[in-house]
Amino acid sequence: MLQACSPAMATDSPLLDPQPVPQISTDTQSKSLPPNDMYLFMEIMIAFDGTGTLPMKFIDFPGYGYDPATGVLKSYARGKKISLTPSDWGFIGLREKRSGAMGGGTASQLITVDQLPFTVSAPIFEGKLGEYAEEINHIPVTLLTISMDGEVLVDIDGQQIALSKGEKWEQAQEMAVNNERFNGQLQVTFSVINYGWNARNLIDST
Repeated sequence: MLQACSPAMATDSPLLDPQPVPQISTDTQSKSLPPNDMYLFMEIMIAFDGTGTLPMKFIDFPGYGYDPATGVLKSYARGKKISLTPSDWGFIGLREKRSGAMGGGTASQLITVDQLPFTVSAPIFEGKLGEYAEEINHIPVTLLTISMDGEVLVDIDGQQIALSKGEKWEQAQEMAVNNERFNGQLQVTFSVINYGWNARNLIDST
């Protein structure tokens, strides 16, 4: 789905294949360290849904589980423990979800945020279908800063957005599809969600 500045876990989703990451020039590199007892968690998700006859695809497996109510983060990747060094800021979860006439399942991975600013390459829907699947482009999403109360400043393909803890930025696309191969209604949602600071002892590293 995405690629970041740190090594990524392997997944079974073609959208999670590595992509080149354009870097945003900045003179505001953070000089401080994250709180030693807290970690940041954000999620970038693309969700496909629809009705009728559309390019159906099934994906596996979720690489992690996060509970927003408790802040508990678990790894579902076989043989992959999750942990942070004192200088790491937290994690970005990268997730693809498919349902309805677009298939089913979830594929995801965790990326360690080891510095600020930090850039990932995120898939967005191009607004049309190819012969066998939707057409995808990639845009840079850069985490620029985070405040002590958990508000993040994010650059999404050149647009800077401040997200408080629990807030999300969302882009929804809907289109009617009617051609020789497909006939239906397609919905694609791209989201950037900020879950803010969480206690580090809630990271399940077993």
